Amino acid sequence: MKRHLIATLFAALLTPTLASASDVWVHLHVRDHHGNGKLTMDVPAGVVRLLAALLPDQASASASIDLNGHRFDVPRLRRTWHAAQRQPEGRMFTIADRDDTVEIGHRAGSLVVTARSDRRSNRDDERVEIRVPGRVINALLSGSGDRMNLAAGIQALASTGSGELIAVTSDREIVRIWVDRIEPR
Repeated sequence: MKRHLIATLFAALLTPTLASASDVWVHLHVRDHHGNGKLTMDVPAGVVRLLAALLPDQASASASIDLNGHRFDVPRLRRTWHAAQRQPEGRMFTIADRDDTVEIGHRAGSLVVTARSDRRSNRDDERVEIRVPGRVINALLSGSGDRMNLAAGIQALASTGSGELIAVTSDREIVRIWVDRIEPR
């Protein structure tokens, strides 16, 4: 744990150097609609890569995604993604119930997931849009066996240039994550 803390502090000291070496920035902005809070994080991709290298091996081992009660391990994710890439662009499928609608498809080489909640439920009205560039997914899934390759995914993300990755809009807040080549002021 102490090594991780020292490495994190070292990374913070290197931020200006890494920022100039890699002028790609990862931005996270969260804004509360009621004016009670705001979070802004602007991190050079070089720092993200450095911090990702500090993650223990278990962070990428035997990764899986649970979607509506169905477990997708890495080999199954690879097969699903490769099959999806062979399909025409557009929506591939929709999952809907009384309160929510989730659409999954691909556009312009990116996986696109859109989720909407319906006001009929007691929850806030919410819209989530996630765009993950295909090259990032390919890099993440380039690990061997049941492992994701997080370092390759971050490298691919840094090489994508610019664009919004995640946008969440609800009655309570707005969350955006995007990548660009603009250093924050």
